[in-house]
Amino acid sequence: VNVTANSIDITFETAVGCANREHEVINSGSGTVTLKTTSAQTISGSASGALTLAQWKSIRVKSDGANWLIMSQIT
Repeated sequence: VNVTANSIDITFETAVGCANREHEVINSGSGTVTLKTTSAQTISGSASGALTLAQWKSIRVKSDGANWLIMSQIT
């Protein structure tokens, strides 16, 4: 997903049942991207809504079948 304008929330689908699925989010716009999860799932231990991407930042996450793990991140 490449976000090109405005601030938005991106909610990943459930990590349950989709082990090894990956998503990459790039913020090339001037707004902030807030990353969210479903239920009580986390992104490398961070609660839903705790991680944000400023302009020109990116993140790649991968499901372990229960939660999302950060595989790479440009901060």
